[in-house]
Amino acid sequence: MSDIDFAITLSEFNAGFSPLAHLDDKTFVGASGQASDMKADIISKPGFLTQSPALADLTNGNQSGVVDQLIRHILDKPTASDTTFAIGTTKLFKLSSTTVTSGGSPSWPQAVTDMTEGESVIRLKANLYGFFNKASGGDILKMPLSTEVIDPDWGSTTDLALEKAPHPSAVKEDILVFGNGRYVGVYVQGLATLDVQKLDFGEGKEVSDIVFHANVWYIALNDLNGRGAQIYIYDGSAISNVLSDEVGVGAYKIGFLYVLNGTVFVCYEDQSSGTVAIGWISGRQLKPLRYLG
Repeated sequence: MSDIDFAITLSEFNAGFSPLAHLDDKTFVGASGQASDMKADIISKPGFLTQSPALADLTNGNQSGVVDQLIRHILDKPTASDTTFAIGTTKLFKLSSTTVTSGGSPSWPQAVTDMTEGESVIRLKANLYGFFNKASGGDILKMPLSTEVIDPDWGSTTDLALEKAPHPSAVKEDILVFGNGRYVGVYVQGLATLDVQKLDFGEGKEVSDIVFHANVWYIALNDLNGRGAQIYIYDGSAISNVLSDEVGVGAYKIGFLYVLNGTVFVCYEDQSSGTVAIGWISGRQLKPLRYLG
């Protein structure tokens, strides 16, 4: 008997647009199967193009109902069967898959005292937390899901008032981590402590997003003076004041982070060209996936 060698060839991973197609539709840079310009044929063969379902407003879901202001963030995980929440400019909204809740006790939507700009809303155990800006500074509301009664200044009465800035937030088990301008704040429910300035990245920096993945926190940070961005890695316990590692980014401005199927994706703008791209974190590098123009 003799050994038999098997050869498996994996190819065409990069089929699609070439890496420089977003800058030059006549570029020669690329690999087999890549193009600098494409046109879709949707005429020659019936069935190539299929109309998707049309968008439909939820009941009470437009300006004729109860949504009389911009919805700024929607909690992407239900807090109960067919129930989630959204934060607007001055109000907190309760949603189902078909309806924006109106009336009831307490009466929905609920106005939040002093809120002028909702930033994010997130669930931690039995409570909902909402991050928002005021005319001066910011705050955190707390709402027990059992009573739905809002405590609008829970953050400032528990610790210091927040900065007037974006406040992205993420949660893992009993730990809540959030952006606070140049700071990252942490709330650990078991320890009953809130620290809105746990990490300080310095003057001119701003936290743009935070996600939890593979037992660490990924913190995206932009430089407000246009000197690029950075993604820092922070220990999952969120107890230390020392960062674990960082990912090299460059002259970009990060919009958001998103975890899908074990990969951390990054939406960012290349400040040298104004091009927006989706990339992913590979090891300690940010690699482009597709340029969006």
